[in-house]
Amino acid sequence: MKRFCKYLERISIMDLRSLAVFRMLLGVFVLLDLWVRFEDLEMFYTDDGVLQSADVLKMYGSIHAWYGTADWQYFLFGLTALFSLMIALGFFTKWATVATYVLIVSLQLRNPAVNNAGDLLLACVLCLSIFLPIAKVWSMDARRKPTDLESQFGFSSPWTFLFLLQLILMYSMAGMSKNNGTWNFDGLGIFYSMNLHTYAKKSALFLLDYSWLMWLLNYATLFLERFLWWGLLIPKYRGVMRAVLVISYVLFHFGLFWFMELGMFPWLGMILWVAVIPSGFWEWFTRRDRSSKIWDKYNIEFQSHWRGRWSFIAASLFLFVMIYSGMRSKKVIPYQTHLSQFVRQSRLNQSWNLFGGPKKSDGWLVIEAQLSDGTWVDFLQGGDSVTWKKPAVCSAMYPNHRQRKFYKNLRTGRGVSRTKYLDWAMQSWNENHRENPVKDAAIYYMSEEILPDGNFTPVQKKRLAYRKVKSVD
Repeated sequence: MKRFCKYLERISIMDLRSLAVFRMLLGVFVLLDLWVRFEDLEMFYTDDGVLQSADVLKMYGSIHAWYGTADWQYFLFGLTALFSLMIALGFFTKWATVATYVLIVSLQLRNPAVNNAGDLLLACVLCLSIFLPIAKVWSMDARRKPTDLESQFGFSSPWTFLFLLQLILMYSMAGMSKNNGTWNFDGLGIFYSMNLHTYAKKSALFLLDYSWLMWLLNYATLFLERFLWWGLLIPKYRGVMRAVLVISYVLFHFGLFWFMELGMFPWLGMILWVAVIPSGFWEWFTRRDRSSKIWDKYNIEFQSHWRGRWSFIAASLFLFVMIYSGMRSKKVIPYQTHLSQFVRQSRLNQSWNLFGGPKKSDGWLVIEAQLSDGTWVDFLQGGDSVTWKKPAVCSAMYPNHRQRKFYKNLRTGRGVSRTKYLDWAMQSWNENHRENPVKDAAIYYMSEEILPDGNFTPVQKKRLAYRKVKSVD
């Protein structure tokens, strides 16, 4: 048992300088996320939008749903921006991280229909960061309370272990979700992913011309998600191993960004791996030591914080929640009402599929509206004339990834009322076009099957919802 504890202590070592850079990037990331959300503040987060605060409070305890006004959202957005800036600067970092976590979770719960895997990951990482020494160096807190670290930039605790475990769970569960013939035997997982209209960028068209390259990327993805992360659990040659892991996974996430519209998830994935940069990099970078053994020779001395009783108890509880939510998402264990509600409310759920299917059909929406003068317009195209032709790049139909996710859920009906959306869309149009108001509107889904040869079946047109305007001024 003692040897096992020593093993956990060794593999959990992280460099304080890497954690400091991670902290800065995390604070900036939250600011950018707020900026994107702010573009649709009225639509997604007020009672003048698509989801009423009273409906939210029936399901979640969101601070953002206490009041339905835009002013309340302005205040909370500004407060969250202030705390995230404090994280980036390392100013009262622990309290700023607690506040940011609470506010970000509340914001995510205000309208779950616009959330994606990146939001779930952000909540988990912010919670973990509360207990990590992310402000020990290169921060305003470190300047206020200087400490003599000497050469002990290595740090190991139950929480650094949990941070690494979060990475392991994310990739391993994503790899498990791809345990099917399409990924394992046919090697067509990347091919179908690049053909998903909702996510594929214009750059994905390049890959579709090279079937052999997609086949290689298919199995490279499986290797990354199922096997490569085991390098985090190998204590020997830890510096070299982690350097390889950081480079590999950063390139993996950059590839996700380059070819697919996945919001800010790829960027957050890259930021997480910054925290894993080994000590040897900083010694090479700051001391200009070009020794071939640099990656491991500075990993001997480190600070161990495994003996704090309360920290260990808290970490054990967090580990229990991680294991429960992960097993529950795979339906390995039965539903536990109170525990599941806590996981859902805290946004600590471990559910990572990441194109596990993958889907072999996709499509696009047309939101057709008839105006008083008899013309037909498409709400999704800013009021342009309705066209039923397939857009050149379907993922480019939306101004940001929040709207892309919302309209995907509108298509599937997951967590979104189509009739309420049409009421809101028609009311918004009529408020801005009183001279030619809308009479009625309908949501159509244009779907097509993806064939293995790269072609598509004929488009199927399906009406999902229809609504007449309630009143016209």
